[in-house]
Amino acid sequence: MMHLRISGTRTWLGLLTAAILFAAGCDGDSDPSNGPPIIEQPLQTITVDFDSTEADPFQKGTPPLSALFEGGTASGDGAWIIPEDETGEITFTTPTRTLTIEFENDYQPPVPGLNKASARDVYRQVDVECGVSNQGNDNGEAYNALMYVRGFTQVEDPGTAANAASRFLVGPENLLINFGNNIYKTEIIMSPDNIAGGRFDYKIADGGWSDDKTWTQDQEPLQLDSPLTLVPGGSGAPNGSFTIAEEACYQFELDTTDVNAPILKASIKKEEPPDGGGPDPDPVTGAEVRVYDTNDSLISASETSPVSINRAGGESAIGRVEVENRVVTATSA
Repeated sequence: MMHLRISGTRTWLGLLTAAILFAAGCDGDSDPSNGPPIIEQPLQTITVDFDSTEADPFQKGTPPLSALFEGGTASGDGAWIIPEDETGEITFTTPTRTLTIEFENDYQPPVPGLNKASARDVYRQVDVECGVSNQGNDNGEAYNALMYVRGFTQVEDPGTAANAASRFLVGPENLLINFGNNIYKTEIIMSPDNIAGGRFDYKIADGGWSDDKTWTQDQEPLQLDSPLTLVPGGSGAPNGSFTIAEEACYQFELDTTDVNAPILKASIKKEEPPDGGGPDPDPVTGAEVRVYDTNDSLISASETSPVSINRAGGESAIGRVEVENRVVTATSA
C-alpha cells in the first residue's frame, strides 16, 4: 500500500507495500513445446516506510525483494519528498504482479514540535489545508511592519524554558497575511498536548517587540469564535491566554480597522462542503501515478485514488512506477 499526499511544492509517499509473485521452473513432466512447467510460489511482500533519512536515490528492502526510489528524498518523518514539477520513480528489483496505491491531496509537512503521527493525524481529522498564502497585498500596511501571532508555535519539549520561549519566535507559519479591507489572517496547527492544560500565552507583535506594535488582551481570555478587542501589550504587559481542547488547524483573524484597538478572532478551520451538501470529494489535481510493465509499456495512468492493479499470469508484470508532482494552474472558462 502506498499513501501519497500532494501540495503545491512537494509530493509525499508514506507506506508502500508491493505484493510480488515469483515463478520458477522445476523438475517433472512437461510439454517440450511449452518449456518446463511454471510453479507459482506464495505471495511475498515488500513493506517500506520512510522513517529514516535517505538521499536520492535509495533502495528499500533486500534484493530480490527490494525497490529503488529515485527523484526524491526520505526526510526521516515518514515521507518521500518529490520536488515541485519533478517526477519520482520506483523500480522493482523483482517485477510485481499486484500493486495498490492510495494517495491524497494537499500534503503539508509535519508541524515542528508535533510528533509525526500527531501532525499527520490533524490532516486526517480536519481534512483541510492549514496555512494561508500571500494575497499580493502589503502585509505590513497596518502598522508599517510585518505582524505575527506570537506564542502558538509548537515545540519539541514543552517542559524546557528554552523551548517555551521558542513558542514566541516569528516565521512564515505565524505571519499575519493582509487579505484586504483591514483584515489579516494566519493559520496554525495546534495541539493541547503540546502545553500543560492546553493553555497558550500569546501576543500580537512585530518581529522586534516594538512597544507601539505589540498587543495583548485586557482581562478576558481569547475564546473560540468570540472577537476580542486587544489593548497595548508592550513594556512588560502580561501575555494574553488561549486554551484549546482539540488538535486542529486554528485560524486567527486580526481586524485592524481601528489600528489603536485591533480585534482578534480565533476559529477552527473546517472544510466547507460542496454545493448540494455532503462530504467534499477527494480530487487529486497535483499528481499523476503512472505504472509500467517490464517492457516499459504503460499499464495505467491515474490522477485519482486508489490505483489497484492485479496482473494475471499471462500478462507482463509491473516493473516500475512514476509519480509526477505537477504544478496545476487553475483556469477559468
